[in-house]
Amino acid sequence: MDEDEDQCPVHYGVAVGIDLVVRKLAALGDDPELFARIPDPVTAPGGEDRE
Repeated sequence: MDEDEDQCPVHYGVAVGIDLVVRKLAALGDDPELFARIPDPVTAPGGEDRE
């Protein structure tokens, strides 16, 4: 049985999305000028005070 088959569709979609972003960042890492264009992450409103 494949490991991906054990995940629910939501978790599988998140995992695929994260994998795609990691691959894109790795490709950009070779080009400092393009890597510098990646915006800083923004915290959702009210996200900093949550515990």
